[in-house]
Amino acid sequence: MELKEINLVGSFTVLKEPILPVAELLNNIQSFMDNIDPSLKLELAQKAEEKNFYPQFLYMTQEAGITDIDGNYLIAELCLTIPGFKIIRLHENFCGLFWSFCYFVYYTYTVLYEAKVKDPNFDGKIKFQSNDDYNAYNVWQFGKLLKYTKSLWPPIYPNPYNNNETTRNANGLFTYGIIFILLHEIGHLVNNHLEKKDMERIDKEKEADFFAIEKCIRSKAPVLKTIENGAVLAMIALCLLDSTGGKGNEWYPNTEDRLTTLLVSMNLKEDDITWLIAAYGLIIWLTEYRMPEVGISSIETPKEYYEKVLKHFK
Repeated sequence: MELKEINLVGSFTVLKEPILPVAELLNNIQSFMDNIDPSLKLELAQKAEEKNFYPQFLYMTQEAGITDIDGNYLIAELCLTIPGFKIIRLHENFCGLFWSFCYFVYYTYTVLYEAKVKDPNFDGKIKFQSNDDYNAYNVWQFGKLLKYTKSLWPPIYPNPYNNNETTRNANGLFTYGIIFILLHEIGHLVNNHLEKKDMERIDKEKEADFFAIEKCIRSKAPVLKTIENGAVLAMIALCLLDSTGGKGNEWYPNTEDRLTTLLVSMNLKEDDITWLIAAYGLIIWLTEYRMPEVGISSIETPKEYYEKVLKHFK
């Protein structure tokens, strides 16, 4: 297993050339995190002294996909190293999967939203017709394979280097989504969850969620909508890649609780596009669980559409 370091106190150091192109986007994490909370680097530097915390994220690369020997998905985690340091690890294959998810969700959103604007009777079902449609779908199919094994990114598929609107938006969603996930792990750190042996695991997860939500949603950054949408897609990924498939147990809250808590905290209007981003994200991910197609012809607002999708998920 190889490591790359994301230094939150100093500069970003690449220890090896990336195999998956998403690694290049990690250079954005430093500056983008400053958009959310400029004081966070100083806070983490203090935690490094107070809590024996290694003030860098380690970017883990491995050939075996993102599942461990127990079948749990490797996304990001706060862990204790052998010398006794706390460290946050982020897994490369998950990043590849998550970028492909962000790309397909944003592409789907733009195609379906434009179709609905042009035709009020549009039923909301995805119809693959153009090469762009199939490329967006195929890059998501490739991303899902990274759950099981590493593979070279097919050059014919969309990737973070493409200079077009969909890619730029996918890159923004990806970067802020990864920041949300890392903030969740920082929430475990600042709340001393490794030391709190008697605290229920599900309460630790809720507390870490709250920390990440507060940092992201209370941000004054001019790109707040991208931050919100990235956080929503990250929460969907966290929910549906936990060991319960988003259904929840004594360790993890269920998808409805976690995702709806995040959305409600944003104080969104009923016609806000973030409800649609959440709905499309759920639909795309949940096709793996044979979720039926959900039309929008009888839906009046994006919030109602999200609620209809959530009922199917239940």
